[in-house]
This record gives sequence, structure tokens and C-alpha cells, in this order.
Amino acid sequence: MQERADVSSAIPLLASSGSMLTLAWLGLGILPAAMSDEGVPHALRSILALPPAVVLAAIGAGYLYRASRKRLKSPIIVRAIAGAFFASTAIFAYRDYFIRLAHNPQLPLELNAESVQIGKSINELPASTPKYVIVNPDCDLARGIPIAAQTLMFITHSFSADDARARNIHYIIAPRPGRSPSKAVESQAGEVFYLRNKLDNLDCP
Repeated sequence: MQERADVSSAIPLLASSGSMLTLAWLGLGILPAAMSDEGVPHALRSILALPPAVVLAAIGAGYLYRASRKRLKSPIIVRAIAGAFFASTAIFAYRDYFIRLAHNPQLPLELNAESVQIGKSINELPASTPKYVIVNPDCDLARGIPIAAQTLMFITHSFSADDARARNIHYIIAPRPGRSPSKAVESQAGEVFYLRNKLDNLDCP
């Protein structure tokens, strides 16, 4: 009977206006990831759902804390358990972010560090200098260019065709990974940059 009362007491928490707003926020935050088909699954497109997910977890944690105080009848034990939980969360988060992730050799590639460096080099060149960016082939394209080049496009302000033309930047897809499209490109007056990208799957449908 006591268990039913505890469960029923949690219902008003989820039925409150603040909780309903949080649930609606969660649903809207998922939409960008659910409605896109480019490079899925893509955690960054669902990042808007992170704050409401954390809020809902906090509501559940608050309910568990109050329920535990009623059952255990000892505030000291409940606070010790809660403190151990939060301490372990902080320890595991520190380990994952500052030890495992920070020392992962794949991290620069995953975060497009090479694109940032190439973008800075391109930005230092005058607009009159032609810049040829060789991009590895990829199944996921945006406006006919592999999405691996989007970070570089952002850094160099060359996302649209007009902006790329104004900055004299030319994006060229290599026929095979790591190969130049042709010797004619390398013989052109200007600068040639090779942009690597993750080749997860080239068996395009």
C-alpha cells in the first residue's frame, strides 16, 4: 500500500506545468535528429534535447531522494548515499572526458582539427590566389560536396557557391581516397589542400 502511495505521489510531478513544458521541449529537441537523414545517427542534432533530459533526470532524482528519506527513516544514511552517487558521477565524468577522451588518438580527426588548420591557412592567403581543396569521396553529400568539408567551409566562409567563388576556393572530390583528381589540378597556379575525412562506408546505395 505504501508502495502505491509513493508511485502515485510521483504523478503530480510529471503532470505539473513545468514538467509538461520540459516534456514538450524534449520532444521538440529530438525533431532535428529524427527528421534528418544526413550522417545519422548524429548526436549534435539532438543536443537541444539534452537540457530537458537532465531536468527530467533531476526530477526523478528528487523524487527518489524524498522517497528514500521516508523509507529509511535516517537522513544521514540517505545523504551519504546521495553524496556517494554524486561523487561517483563526478569521478566517472572526469575519467571519461579528461583521461580517456583527451588521450584518444582519434580525437583530432573526430573533431575536425585538420579542417580548422587548413581553414586558417586558407584564410591567410589573398583572395586572388586560387585554393583547391581535395576532399575524399563520401556517401553523405551537401550541395554535391562531402559533408566532411563543412567545417572547412564554416572556417573559410565558403559554404555557398557564391561565397566560395568570391574567395577563390574550389572544392574537388577525389576519384579515390587520398588521390588527386588529376595532375591538371596540381599543375594549376595556386594552393592545393588535401582534406582527409572518415571513410566509414563508401558502399553508397
